[in-house]
Amino acid sequence: LGDRNLWLLDIHSLQKQLLGARDAKYPSLNSQNSRLAFQDVRYNANIWQIELADDEAVPEQIIQSIKYNNFPSYSPDGKQITFVSNRKGKAAIWLYSLETKKQTQLLAIKDTDLVLPNWSYDGTHILVSSRSSTGYRCYQIDLATKLYQPLYSISQQHHGCHYSPNGDIFAISKEQGEKSTLKKITKNGNITGLSDFSIKRIQTTQANKIIYSLENENGLYSMDFNGNNNQVLVDNFES
Repeated sequence: LGDRNLWLLDIHSLQKQLLGARDAKYPSLNSQNSRLAFQDVRYNANIWQIELADDEAVPEQIIQSIKYNNFPSYSPDGKQITFVSNRKGKAAIWLYSLETKKQTQLLAIKDTDLVLPNWSYDGTHILVSSRSSTGYRCYQIDLATKLYQPLYSISQQHHGCHYSPNGDIFAISKEQGEKSTLKKITKNGNITGLSDFSIKRIQTTQANKIIYSLENENGLYSMDFNGNNNQVLVDNFES
């Protein structure tokens, strides 16, 4: 349509519906599919939310600053949103309470940009991707202790890490000069390759599916958690 909008795709019927929100990015649904949070980019970038169960609801701005706020992600209980903000310099992970309306910084690492926060399905941990002069890697934050650590079991450079419902982790490996492939890291540290093609971005679902896009290729696809049963969801999805 000439600008960036949010669209809704029904996975079963493949019907597409325009939701709107001009120049929106990074949509995030809560686990009940009743609320949608997204970034709106205008003079700056802030986080908005809309109640999907109310046909007359309009988006409201819930997180703002004079810098960029993006990558919203609801907690499993729907009471908090993690997001990324560069308001203090490098991109850091912040936490917003939908109950108290307060924003607090959760994790910042010196000389490192942190992006793509992703909750574990039990709400106890958060995965984040990092970018620094040494390359790409993922960190895991324990919300009970606020301590974080890298994923020691994978030695390759990696990013875009997501949990499965049983606690396994999926990561996009990114070695310089090679294509980005999808890896599965089990809870006991075993690593399995799930793709021999170049993955760009992934999203896991409670239905044991991985939704993914490919590098420099149109289309939106799915596979199961073992890398099988690949399907085309949207063949003309712009890369």
